[in-house]
Amino acid sequence: MDSLLKKLFFDPKTGFIGADKLYRKAKAFDKNITKKNVSDWYKSQQSIQQFSSRSKRFPLFKIASNNPNEWQLDLAFWEKQPILISVNINSRIGFAKLLKNKRADTVLKANEEFVDRNDVSAVFSDNGSEFINKSVESFFDEHSISHGNAIAGDHTVLGKIGRFIRTIKSKLTKMKQIIRFKKLTQSILNEAIANYNNMHHSATNATPSEMRGKVMLDDVEYNKRLVKKINTDIPPRSIVRYRLKAKTPFDKEGARWSRTAYEVVGFDGLKIRIKSKNNHILFRSPNELELVKATQSDAEINDRGNQFWEVEKIMNHEKMRNGKYKYLIKWKGYDEPSWEPQDNLRLINKNKRSELEKKY
Repeated sequence: MDSLLKKLFFDPKTGFIGADKLYRKAKAFDKNITKKNVSDWYKSQQSIQQFSSRSKRFPLFKIASNNPNEWQLDLAFWEKQPILISVNINSRIGFAKLLKNKRADTVLKANEEFVDRNDVSAVFSDNGSEFINKSVESFFDEHSISHGNAIAGDHTVLGKIGRFIRTIKSKLTKMKQIIRFKKLTQSILNEAIANYNNMHHSATNATPSEMRGKVMLDDVEYNKRLVKKINTDIPPRSIVRYRLKAKTPFDKEGARWSRTAYEVVGFDGLKIRIKSKNNHILFRSPNELELVKATQSDAEINDRGNQFWEVEKIMNHEKMRNGKYKYLIKWKGYDEPSWEPQDNLRLINKNKRSELEKKY
């Protein structure tokens, strides 16, 4: 049966068809073949899995936290003026500080003012150098503030700060048209922030100022229920392929799913952590994954600079001329260790700094 289906499907003249049409063709040659036989064979083929479409989709997570003092941070720009922007995940109360530049010492002073004026125990930012530097990290540590980071290019987990920035820019645009200010000042920025903080939000049925110190428990419980459902549908140790992104119009008709089959490790924040046979690590949202009948396979990596690899052991470390460290790393699945600068070892768990980062 297997040889018959292979012959029919991979024949350029008659093959490369759907499971139902393949069953009809196969039935003409083998009366004992069943739809289940064809369906099982069809789903097990790597080449078919890569081109399959997907109908099942999960609802999206809400950006939520049990911590009433957790904030998101980012740098925004009004024309060419940098602004340190922050918003509370629960209350949505906002803060903004106009900056002269985005040097580390300038951003540090703005962060000091932000922490002084607000209750802050956790912050979440992107991997920009204005947030990932020794002075800012030391400041957060001194004030017992945990600092998490999103993976480069991942905008989903920083959705609230993105929406807040768009709202403030919209308010400033309207203010500029009405009061015709020539240059943005901290006073004008404060007025825009105060306007926002005292504006009624339908999602909370209150103003951000009224919500200060409170937790959106409904959002937290919603995420817990969704995690439970996804863990049932895509359980740990199951095998998946991840969705490929079309880079050109011609890619849209190409393979939709990765050649490599990954094993699900489990949830990491709002993403699912997956691992190849040779310990290549990726973080993907549930809607970017497809359950497949396959065995975990090795990942073919051409651009190591944009990939995650799992450390088995740190064997040694040395200080470089620039004051930073490099580490001798034994990688999981590989015999030969390699020296890596600390910048290459930023994140394995994207939601918190590792013990390595805290130590050095």
